[in-house]
Amino acid sequence: MRATLADPAAAVRQAAAHAVGLHRDAAAVEALTAIVRGDDPASARAAAEALGRVGSHEAVQAVLAGCRRDADRALGHSLAYALIEAQRPEPLLAALDADDARVQGIALVALDQLALRQPTAALPRDRVLAFCRTDDAALRDAAWWVAARHPEWSDSVAAEIGPWLARAAADPAGQEHIVATLARLAARPSVAEALAHACGDAAVRDMALAVMRTARPRKSPGPWIDALAVLLQPGASADAAASAMHTLGTLALSAEQRKALQPTLVALACEPAAPPRSAAAALRILGDMAGPIPPAAAARLLKLILDDDASPLDRADAAAVIATQPGDDLLAAIADDCDRIGPNEVSLLLPAFTTRGGDLLARAVEALARSPRPAAIRRDLLAAAVAALPSGRASSGQALLAAVDAAAGTDRQAYDRLVASLPPGDAARGHDVYASKKAACTTCHAMAYVGGQFGPDLTRIGGIRQPRDLLEAILLPSASFVRSYEPVTVITVDGRTASGILRDQTATEVVVQTGPTASERIPRDAVESIEPGTVSPMPRGYDTLLTPQELADLVAFLSQAR
Repeated sequence: MRATLADPAAAVRQAAAHAVGLHRDAAAVEALTAIVRGDDPASARAAAEALGRVGSHEAVQAVLAGCRRDADRALGHSLAYALIEAQRPEPLLAALDADDARVQGIALVALDQLALRQPTAALPRDRVLAFCRTDDAALRDAAWWVAARHPEWSDSVAAEIGPWLARAAADPAGQEHIVATLARLAARPSVAEALAHACGDAAVRDMALAVMRTARPRKSPGPWIDALAVLLQPGASADAAASAMHTLGTLALSAEQRKALQPTLVALACEPAAPPRSAAAALRILGDMAGPIPPAAAARLLKLILDDDASPLDRADAAAVIATQPGDDLLAAIADDCDRIGPNEVSLLLPAFTTRGGDLLARAVEALARSPRPAAIRRDLLAAAVAALPSGRASSGQALLAAVDAAAGTDRQAYDRLVASLPPGDAARGHDVYASKKAACTTCHAMAYVGGQFGPDLTRIGGIRQPRDLLEAILLPSASFVRSYEPVTVITVDGRTASGILRDQTATEVVVQTGPTASERIPRDAVESIEPGTVSPMPRGYDTLLTPQELADLVAFLSQAR
């Protein structure tokens, strides 16, 4: 059997290595070592595993020597597994001082796993943390992976957070990896405290907030909420406040945390110097904890929802806040102007009008009858509204419903006409459209890791969709849905609804992302049903928001994203 370890055929050597490993043949160490150093990865993996089963001091040294070769990921796993299987911590501890980072990294991982079998094989914490600061990327990743597995080291790890945030801020190319690494540790109390403290340092604040948004723990640490509230106080920079608001919108907030934030967010919603969209975002984060909306904030919401130049997503936030208010004042203020509101905002407001009924609903439907694009209104919502009209004022609603039915199919015809008439697009100009506040694409979509996470990542969308498909997704977003981004509506036992993208569901809760900066965590025992949605969270109306040239340029830019 040992003779076949030198067979010219790699498959034979691989089979022989398996056999001698099963027999733990100590006399085969030299031949197995030669295979580990050889060119065939499959037989090298088998030989490494055989050496681990042999388990002698010489076998372990042979495996450590094999760690010096350029190994693929699978061979690296085999080498680490062999060292764990040998169960000899002493040479592994010595290997932490090796002059090769590959040897150090594999020995580090093996020692960590070996400690599960042999409690005496304790890893030296200070050595691991020192490796977290090394310049070798693979060794550094191994050290952070090990550190993440030791909650008892949290206080020491927390001391590393500031320097690593600074490193991320100075290294744009490595930011994503550093943020993802720190996010795995972020919810530990001492690490959470360190991240909260970093929010007070303008040099690393953005990185600290990025870690919070990436981590998104089930229970948001209290120090984070306190630190974010400070960034929303009067006198804070506009950029810091915007980043803090964005971060708050991604976190799971308990009722107590929303209550604690209520004075700060309501004050921000009323602040004349803040952009109107901040009022909608702040109040939407608060949800039913917002309480009665002060007149100053109400005025800003009404201004935002009627602003044709505002982002459709900001207008949708304003509509969602107005629709969920318990009183009628805001609905009454907007009822006669429903013909000036976009179809997406109408879809958010119409169920609230329908619930109120009476004169308030009739005024809204009569205004919608004056809309230049009645076919854009969701028919199911409109039909429910018309059915709820007072009998003496139902005629305008029935006429509106008939007009919508008559216009059925014209959306597709209008789309086909627009496709045929679009001018040639320019990708460079399209980038400007994509990044503009007018289109607001980056609010929901990421490209090259920059942007929101409410909609699908567009980094390589040009390699997946044809230009015509891209235009359809922009203008007719409900025509089809990307897998994992299908809309749902969660109905609770007390009749509340939450519509958006289902992000997570466990035995205890359901998480629905209701907007770019807002999520609802609903206890499982409060859920009556989860219904599939038919309307995309992406707002309609880009055919009127953007000019034909801007649409063509945007499609040209997305088509080149590969």
